[in-house]
Amino acid sequence: MPSKIDLSTLNQPQREAVEHGEGPLLILAGAGSGKTRVVTFRIAYLIEARQVAPEAIMAVTFTNKAAGEMKERVNFLLGKEAAKKVWIGTFHALCLRMLKIESPEPFTIYDEEDCKRLIKECQRELNLDEKTLKADQIGYRIESAKNELIDENQYAELASDFTTRLVAKVYKRYQQKLATNHAVDFGDLIFKVVQLFDRNPEVLAKYRRTFQYILVDEYQDINHSQYGWVRRLVNDAENLTVVGDDDQSIYQFRGADVRNILEFERDFPRARVIKLEQNYRSTQTILEAAWSVVKNNSGRKEKKLWTENPTGEPLFYFRAESEAEEASFVVREILRTTGGRYGKRARLADCVVLYRTNAQSRPFEDALRRERLPYRIVGGMKFYDRMEIKDVLSYLKFLVNPADELSLGRIINTPPRGLGDGALGKIREVASRFELSMFGAMERMTLSPEEVPERVLRSAAEFVRLIHALLARMDVEDLPTFLTSVVMETGYLGMWQNTPHEEGASRVENLNELIAAADEFRQTGDNTVKGFLDQIALAASWDEQDSDGDQVTLMTFHSAKGLEFPLVFMVGMEEGLFPHANAMQAENGLSEERRLCYVGITRARERLLLTGASTRLSFGNRVYNSESRFLLEIPARCLAGATPLAHQRELKVEAMKGLWGGKSYGGAKDVFADPPAPEDVSQEVKHVLADDEPGEDGLRAGRKVRHSKFGTGTIIGRTGEGENMKVEIAFNRAGRKQMLVRFAALELL
Repeated sequence: MPSKIDLSTLNQPQREAVEHGEGPLLILAGAGSGKTRVVTFRIAYLIEARQVAPEAIMAVTFTNKAAGEMKERVNFLLGKEAAKKVWIGTFHALCLRMLKIESPEPFTIYDEEDCKRLIKECQRELNLDEKTLKADQIGYRIESAKNELIDENQYAELASDFTTRLVAKVYKRYQQKLATNHAVDFGDLIFKVVQLFDRNPEVLAKYRRTFQYILVDEYQDINHSQYGWVRRLVNDAENLTVVGDDDQSIYQFRGADVRNILEFERDFPRARVIKLEQNYRSTQTILEAAWSVVKNNSGRKEKKLWTENPTGEPLFYFRAESEAEEASFVVREILRTTGGRYGKRARLADCVVLYRTNAQSRPFEDALRRERLPYRIVGGMKFYDRMEIKDVLSYLKFLVNPADELSLGRIINTPPRGLGDGALGKIREVASRFELSMFGAMERMTLSPEEVPERVLRSAAEFVRLIHALLARMDVEDLPTFLTSVVMETGYLGMWQNTPHEEGASRVENLNELIAAADEFRQTGDNTVKGFLDQIALAASWDEQDSDGDQVTLMTFHSAKGLEFPLVFMVGMEEGLFPHANAMQAENGLSEERRLCYVGITRARERLLLTGASTRLSFGNRVYNSESRFLLEIPARCLAGATPLAHQRELKVEAMKGLWGGKSYGGAKDVFADPPAPEDVSQEVKHVLADDEPGEDGLRAGRKVRHSKFGTGTIIGRTGEGENMKVEIAFNRAGRKQMLVRFAALELL
């Protein structure tokens, strides 16, 4: 029976992929090349043209949104009856379906909060101090183990250090309690199906007979457990179609392994490879820039996107003096674009700001608020709604108003300081008896120690001393310095610095941005904590206004995967920020950062603007950042630049003349400079610090140091004395930074 699917609407490689017959197929689908259309057409083609039963086809996606879109398209092509028989869903949804079929008893799926509570129960039962290792950290390690198909017994055998052995104890008890409760977590959904297949070959054989054709989307992002599940299900016919793009593999931190797609032909020697290289989204200039960056990765599958779309205008680069100026530039450009300066009037919803870390959203949120432009945060919370920001603001609110017991309740045991529910009960008794505020009761307790147990007294007295010390500094220190004192003296910053996985680093970056916000507010002429709090409260109240859906989008590069916008701003294009210093410490970290840059560039349909800042505030230190190496990888012919507002920079005029007929486009000069030489600062150290005497602190010329965020580097400059001493350090990966010694927490090497 001839197919009802109109294959004439496909280009030649797309059609070849749809019509592929038996055997393994790797579809290398570049950004914007129509891969979803190809997958849905292939499902419909198999059913209509090749007479494959719908229930014999399984299509696997990564997100519920992608699964929903695929179901809708298949339903449109085939009709509801046939479409509902095809197994379409995420890895977790399809594994859940299998577990429900094979499980003799019903079970509950625990969400993240349920799992956290269960881990805390396990810690208490095992008499493990929750301060030593937090439930979040244990949960992260258990999840990672399950992603690697490592059960609790194997984990215990592999445990080789104190922390891992602690996790092993909790992991075992945690699994026991899940079984007792007839419950599973999300990691179990895939893991338990793999275990089921391995322990019951007849069950696996049943599913291998059932699924004659398997299709997997976003294959470059699968982890080991997902790979193991798919690999087991593929039968001898090897009718496996995988769709993906190794250049868009950006989830290594979640366990994704790009080798799965790179080594597909090793796993399936009969595999056919089809490349989808025609892009339907972007201009040719944008595609040229994206390819020029990602081609620098080694070991990638060679492909180069092209389009029949217009060439388009060059990418635009702006280098600001500070993060505030960078944000102001972006918002001005949004206003110009939505005001119709570039021809047709754009909507706010056409504009997206992409950044490497969530902490970077703060100056852009503030700048958008000042112009009364509505915005939304995708994949995260608005800056002032984030937990760590609310915690620190509660400290400030309480310091301004010690009668604010709501704020006191939030901070009194954050970080943990022995003032939990039991201690609070004792404090409330004293407050009620003497008609005092909670803090007044704590102050009284320090004077009348016989009224409460010794352990409560010690904790309360320490908290009272802390608050009094901060109150004494509040009207003496300038606002950003005082805020730095608050996060450090309370132990709040240290709590997150000691949280090892990505959550801790993200919280620390947000705290740093709050201090930067305080510094910007101080420059308005108001140096008071109360004024800062009032400004934030007014901004938050404006956030609640209805925007009728037309709003600017702010998101990380990771959250932008799969999306597209007419106007894209890629901000924070600086070494140490993008590529990120932390990511550079991981194996193949630079390659993943470069792929992330490629993903960012290919989100743009019409216009792409790149921005960065010469300096950023880092816990009270104004640090200097060099431009991202990714800018240097974009050809000059693809890039124009803007003049920074704060000062004129020398322009590489000759580089521009050949392209623009002598017309100058401002401060793009840094983009066209030669790439920096490999890090070798020995001669510069001799020149800059030849007369610098080594101090008692050891911060002398040429001394190697390590910083928690920027890694290792060499001191090349030092100014000031005592609390005002600053050092300039050439970091191996993050470039040059200038920092205040008392806040830098440098480790001498």
